[in-house]
Parts: sequence; C-alpha cells; structure tokens
Amino acid sequence: MSLLQASSSASPIKQLLGRIVKFGLTGLAGAGIAYLLFIACLQFMSYVPATVIAWAVSIAFGFFTNRRFTFGVRGRARRYRQATLYVIGSTLQLGLSLLVYAFLFGQLRWTATPAYVANTLVTASFGFAFQSVATFRSRAPPIANRETNMPPPDGS
Repeated sequence: MSLLQASSSASPIKQLLGRIVKFGLTGLAGAGIAYLLFIACLQFMSYVPATVIAWAVSIAFGFFTNRRFTFGVRGRARRYRQATLYVIGSTLQLGLSLLVYAFLFGQLRWTATPAYVANTLVTASFGFAFQSVATFRSRAPPIANRETNMPPPDGS
C-alpha cells in the first residue's frame, strides 16, 4: 500500500505518515497557487493587497483539499466549525511565522534561504498538529472493554 492510500486496515503509523505526505503535497500546491496569484496581482496592485488575496485563496484551497484529501472528511457535518478552526489555525501559523522570522533574522542573523527552510519546518509542523488535533479531529467510536469485549455503556 502506498503512503497516499487511506485504509482503515493500515497501522496507525502508516495512516499518520500518509496524512503527513498528503499534508505536505497540499502545502506545496497551495504555496504554488499563492505564489502565482501573488505575482499576477502585483501587476495591478501593491504587495499588501496582493499578499492578502494570495493568502486567502491559499487558505480556501488548503481547507477544502486538506479536509477531503489529507484527512478524508466527507459530507457537510461540522464543515463551518472546521472552516472556522482552519482559519484560526492558519492565522496562528502566520503569527508564529512572523515570530520565528523575527528570531532567525533579528537574533541569529540568518540569511533568507536557511531562515525560510527552518521557518517552514516549524510552521508546517505546527499547522499539521493544529489541523490534526483541532480542526479535523476524528470522532472515533468508543473502544470496547478489552477484558469483556463488551461495548462501553451509553454516554461514555
């Protein structure tokens, strides 16, 4: 089975690795879309609105792609809640990115390329963790009692 295939029979580690690969691919695609849109917008406006437009489009792309492709969420249930959490997580990620850059450039005096790579590793790790734990957290059914092999009582 490839890492890109989702299977309920795969081990939890393989499922996690598959989600990480899919999250990375989605991030690369979103970054490419944002970059191309940013460059196109610069032909008609300054960098501030161009950045906002590119960021907003990449967030929308990331939400729908990660929801379905990375985390396998289908249907309309909890979509608005998930979209709100996705935007919150992305905004926190943006803030974290600015703090990491301030440290890498201001305190460590790194150059742009190594700072970009380090910042991407930090913020992508945060983004994956936030989206996994908060936004697209699965609501698995309760596990049966291992000793009696009986399902848990209602309400637990």
